[in-house]
Amino acid sequence: RLLAGNAVPYRLDGTLAVEVLGTTQRFPSVTVARGELPPPPPLRAPTVRFDAGASGVRLDGLTAVIDVGLAIDNPLLLGFWARGPQLEIRVDGRPVGRASVPPTPVPAGGTARAVVRVEAGVAELGAALMTRLRTGGLGLEVGLRGDMAFEIPGVTEIAVDLAGVGGPLR
Repeated sequence: RLLAGNAVPYRLDGTLAVEVLGTTQRFPSVTVARGELPPPPPLRAPTVRFDAGASGVRLDGLTAVIDVGLAIDNPLLLGFWARGPQLEIRVDGRPVGRASVPPTPVPAGGTARAVVRVEAGVAELGAALMTRLRTGGLGLEVGLRGDMAFEIPGVTEIAVDLAGVGGPLR
């Protein structure tokens, strides 16, 4: 019933038995508690959002270090682990490298933050993007492609497509 979204009635009965001088005296069963478990809230999938505050770019010679910040919201009553084994990072729609999200614990009913980092050189970025990054990269769109896995150890694992997660660099 509970899994179907219905309330479940319960009752707790108790019986008392007393042993005196080798004789057991049993008393009638008594209901100690009764009630109803309310239906659980509807299940909603975790969501992954672009975190502009944790995103950015840093230049190191001819290499750009690009961070894409993520906020992972968990509306569930159980915590889980989030990970993204092979994500493609894109800058202004152009793939610039692959990276992964390290295993990140996400608390029940809470939010966790993760950063996907990739280092890309002139060959991956192209001269035009590299020039824009040297001037701060403001307004460049960064995004991710690939699946992120949410795992409740020993229970289940689901994958969510991250296409569309991204936003502008500030």
